This record gives sequence, C-alpha cells and structure tokens, in this order.
Amino acid sequence: MLVAYKMNKIKNTKLIGPLTLIGDKMTAPKSKVLTILSVAILCGAVWFVGVKPFLGEVEHFKYKQALGQRKREEALKHILQAIKHDPHNTAYLLYTGQLYAAIHHPEYALDYIERTIVDYNGDITAWSMWFIKGILKAQLGDLRGAKRAFEKALYYNPTFGPAKQKLAEVEGIMKAHDRVLVPIR
Repeated sequence: MLVAYKMNKIKNTKLIGPLTLIGDKMTAPKSKVLTILSVAILCGAVWFVGVKPFLGEVEHFKYKQALGQRKREEALKHILQAIKHDPHNTAYLLYTGQLYAAIHHPEYALDYIERTIVDYNGDITAWSMWFIKGILKAQLGDLRGAKRAFEKALYYNPTFGPAKQKLAEVEGIMKAHDRVLVPIR
C-alpha cells in the first residue's frame, strides 16, 4: 500500500493506521508514540518488578526443596538461578554464601557474603552476615578481618554469644601470634 503511494507520488496522503505519509516522510501521531512508549515502560516495569522476582521466588522454593532432601549441588543450582532473576536479593546472597561455606568453598562463600553486605536492604539480620563473614575470614587466615567482622556483628547484636566467643578466640590467636613474633624481632 505504501509502495503504491510512493510510486504514484501522491503528496499529503494519509494512510490508515498509526503511520502517516506526508510528502516523502513517514510520521506517527504524537499521541500514538506516547501510547507505545508508555506501554513499553509499563511492560518493563512489570517484568523487572513483578515477573523476575517471582521467578526468583520459584527458584528459591526449589532450592529449599532440594536442601530439605540434602541435595546440595541441586540446591546450589537453584539458588544461583534465583540470584540471576533477582541479583540484589540479600536473602538469596546470604543463602548462597552459607551453602558455599557448607560445601567447603570459603572463598566463594566470602564473595557472596560481601555482596550481601553491599546489597543489604534490611530483609535479613545484619549481625548474621557479619558473623558469617568473620568465620570465613578466620578460615581463610585473615585474622584482622575476622576480628573486625565479629566486632561488627557485636555492634548489631551485643548479646550474641557465639560472636563474643569467636572474637575471643581470634584475639587469643592474634596475641599468641604476637608473642611468637616479638622474640624473633
């Protein structure tokens, strides 16, 4: 239809539909462009605010099922998929860090715990992520980092006994280490 209009070189002819032919230029009415743009923005908002987090929750449910059946590798696959759908969900990041720690990958676990701390939005307890970070830092040999993390856990929950105990252990190791190094100097 458009080709026929161009071939006949009919000027200022309007086409039926959203496009208009004025001379040699195609234009669309502003109201229709705004409508299309609004629908596109609305679809994007629904996708990123509704659908993607829902898909993350579905994968989180599958993670819980697999973990309940003690299938850690399958659980890991599902929680990683949940993070792909909702990458800033601190609960998913914390669960992934805990799972990596349980399967003896403290370096991966620490990465996810640190992402949890960066993306923290209040949906988990702050002291728990700092406590886990302290344990992982201690396992990886970073005693000063472990001490700072346990102190931060106690800042958020001053009555948390396990953090007090781990902090005392780390400080004891650091003092013993200093006693060994002082005579050598």
